[in-house]
Amino acid sequence: MKAAVRIVSLAIPIALGLSLAGCGKQAAGPAPSAKAPGGQPHVIGAIFAVTGDASSLGVPERNTAVPLEKMIDAEGGINGRPPRIVVEGSKSQPAEALSAAKRRDVAGSAADRA
Repeated sequence: MKAAVRIVSLAIPIALGLSLAGCGKQAAGPAPSAKAPGGQPHVIGAIFAVTGDASSLGVPERNTAVPLEKMIDAEGGINGRPPRIVVEGSKSQPAEALSAAKRRDVAGSAADRA
């Protein structure tokens, strides 16, 4: 139970950070034309409890991350590169979250070396 509380405790600040990321001050005039992002995408991994006991937290987190990817892409990406948010489900289980993190870490590391 303590591990589940820790995961939920970590998920809340992540969701808050993602939701506040788009709350920056906008310029009063017309927005400068953003250059279309190009090149290899910045891959951002996200593990949310979209099923199971903590799904009441995980589903809104996922529903925030997906549109955030589109918003960042529309504004020119990250340093001119498009973002790609890869969402994994943890089934509200710490072991599943750890498994998903290890699986993506290995895949991401191999892709970075290529």
